[in-house]
Amino acid sequence: MSEQLSDDLTAEEWLVVADQELARTRRFLAHEDPFAAYCLESAVQASLCACHAAIGETASQQASLSALCRHALPSEGGGYSEVCGTIARLSAAAQSGVGSNPDITDIRASLATVEPMLTQIRDSITTSPGRRLDG
Repeated sequence: MSEQLSDDLTAEEWLVVADQELARTRRFLAHEDPFAAYCLESAVQASLCACHAAIGETASQQASLSALCRHALPSEGGGYSEVCGTIARLSAAAQSGVGSNPDITDIRASLATVEPMLTQIRDSITTSPGRRLDG
């Protein structure tokens, strides 16, 4: 995702991107395709960008997924930050083509762990736009 793109999207538009990426994640998982890890990373990143956009900030595209999570959810991001790191590692393994692909079970577990955060972000943006998730 480019820096310019993030400047141009609203929180609601980022949520649409996140929903599309989550749908792709589920389709790849249904076919046992490890590319689901990349789609999951994209979905989480788009959700976190939506969170930033909702409070008038631009998420740094150079920041790690874990750092975006800790910034977006300062009081709750610790646990989610860890799973974001796992998702980023799974995605990198799926994209590298070097060594073995990430295990589908690990991708499914990461999705299950991060889904409450994604729901929390969506609910916060759609019910209380402009308010921090933890504030």
